[in-house]
Amino acid sequence: MSYLIEVIVMRKAEYLGRMKSNIPKIYWFAFFSSFLLVSGVLIPFFTEWGKISFTQVMILQSWYLLWVFLLEIPTGAIADFLGKRLSIILGSLAYIFGIIAYSVYPDFSLFLVAEFLWALSTALISGADSALLYDTLEVIGSSKESKKIFAKESVFNLSGILVSSVLGGIIASWIGLQQVMLLGLVPAVVSLIIALRLKEPKTIVKQENESYKGTIKDGVSYFFRTKVLKILAFDYIIISVAAYMLYWLIQPMLIVSRVNIAYFGVVIGLYMVFEIFITSNIRMFERLFNSKRFLLLFTAGIMGIALIIGGLSKSVPLTIIVIVLGAGFGFSRNVLFINYLNKHIPSGRRATILSAISMLKSLPIIVFNPFMGMLAEWSLSFTLIALGVITIMFAIISDIREEDLID
Repeated sequence: MSYLIEVIVMRKAEYLGRMKSNIPKIYWFAFFSSFLLVSGVLIPFFTEWGKISFTQVMILQSWYLLWVFLLEIPTGAIADFLGKRLSIILGSLAYIFGIIAYSVYPDFSLFLVAEFLWALSTALISGADSALLYDTLEVIGSSKESKKIFAKESVFNLSGILVSSVLGGIIASWIGLQQVMLLGLVPAVVSLIIALRLKEPKTIVKQENESYKGTIKDGVSYFFRTKVLKILAFDYIIISVAAYMLYWLIQPMLIVSRVNIAYFGVVIGLYMVFEIFITSNIRMFERLFNSKRFLLLFTAGIMGIALIIGGLSKSVPLTIIVIVLGAGFGFSRNVLFINYLNKHIPSGRRATILSAISMLKSLPIIVFNPFMGMLAEWSLSFTLIALGVITIMFAIISDIREEDLID
């Protein structure tokens, strides 16, 4: 009997060890899946090598997000029903084929195919990676550490973007924009290998008659009948959309300020370093403000003010400061909301609900992207100022309560 107990204990310890290994794997997956060298010079890639206008770039992004919108919940249900690991693997494959499609020839139609593949990749991975990580933490009894773990994952993700952006700008000035995109295949393949080595946590006990359709229905229903989830999602979505818009306006701001393309990645790297600093010290900032809600208001307010200043000035130093502060504070909110949302979501519906929230975030971007492209081509200054005013306004009217922000 004692031998049997010893075997059970050993197998449990072995299982927990395998599950614990998911954490560093997900960290490195976040790093390599975000390591896209062309990210630091995306606008020149599209406008110079791709020979398309900024408005067409934003149409491409709307096309991408339309497919993310259509695929988010079905792929989220795939993750909940068939496994989060499988969803991440399939997403990694779609990402690789997207890079290949983008590297072949500068053609708008081919770019549409590439963006569809990237949308499929995003939808398959979005929600599944954070859900698998949180399930892993629950299995090993470390869910109380989720904020710190999600912050560290975000740091790895940002580090991948940071390093690749800086290198991409330099490499693009040496060998060309097409080659920089093609080189993205190397880290993409590495991220696929890491995904293949992930383990699926055994946390969900499925009902015998549970169906794929039922998984979607129950997950979406749970979201819409849970008031706190809707309140958190509203704030997260609105400010995330503004941060997204700022991201796509960074390189046009640098072009208007006549910054050399070789330094585009360096500027983006600076805001990434600042974002990593904030993300890595979330608890310090919470203690500093003594209120999680006020911290959320502050980060959104700084981004809004930065956007307004960016619209009023063309000074290179001030433009860089605006980008660093606005993007750094704006994007650092994501790790907080991933933590707060997960605290209110049951494990069996986690990927579906997170995908539903991502889908809702995509909708306003799909609609407004082409208009923002045209507006920015007409007046970049007006676009930045308007976006800043909207950000501040929605941050002020947010209905989030301190008690909703659970650690």
